[in-house]
Amino acid sequence: MKTRLPAAALLSLSAVAIAQDVDVDIDADDTTTQVQVPGMSVKMRVTGQQLQEPAPPPNQGPRDRAPRPPPVQVVGVDTFELRFELKPQETLRLISPEGAHADIWGDDGSYLGGFDVPCEVPARAGQFYRVVMSANGGLIMDRKVELRKYYRTIVSWRGAPSAVVMGLVDFPALVEAVKAESFSDAKLDVVRTAEGGLNVDQVGQLVDLFSFSAEKVKVVEISNPRLVDRQNSFKLYSHFTFDGDKKKVKAILGK
Repeated sequence: MKTRLPAAALLSLSAVAIAQDVDVDIDADDTTTQVQVPGMSVKMRVTGQQLQEPAPPPNQGPRDRAPRPPPVQVVGVDTFELRFELKPQETLRLISPEGAHADIWGDDGSYLGGFDVPCEVPARAGQFYRVVMSANGGLIMDRKVELRKYYRTIVSWRGAPSAVVMGLVDFPALVEAVKAESFSDAKLDVVRTAEGGLNVDQVGQLVDLFSFSAEKVKVVEISNPRLVDRQNSFKLYSHFTFDGDKKKVKAILGK
């Protein structure tokens, strides 16, 4: 067992050993030590202190990590309004739709945090911030906004402040309801009777739940009045195989 020798004992051993290699055996339960030196045997009494391993660091919980931003979808260009108000301190103010949730990232990759709308967030002037806003499981905004020096940037939903939140479809529940029906007409009735806004990606998922072209086109026709990101409607073309169906979808979206 390893033992730490006091300075006096080490000096005595050095004098005896006279620069020779010395084997020291110390019993932790005995204070008598036998020192073997070539040509002699020396007994000495020492006080030893057992070397102890350093205490392990206390357990640390997992560090909070900022979430990674989702893939850019560019939603809300036409449905959200940006205004700039002269203020001594630069802030990013989200005032509607009330009840939505917003995650904000800086251009430098920093995460400002997740906020419930309405909110006002201090930020750095001269930067663009990506605002990803959702409500009731649906994406309603994903765009970059500028923060100007000495200005407050105000983001608001065009029209009634809470209409989009109160009217958004509970999309996961809608998908389950469609899947629960066995016949196409019943599935379409579920889509038809579900009230609220849908984004283009959600409509595309609904289209993929149907097997026949006519039904897929019908889903787009039913959903068209409720699209919240019409600027992305071109994405729906990829959910159709035939050119004739794509032309029908283009005509519907153009109404």
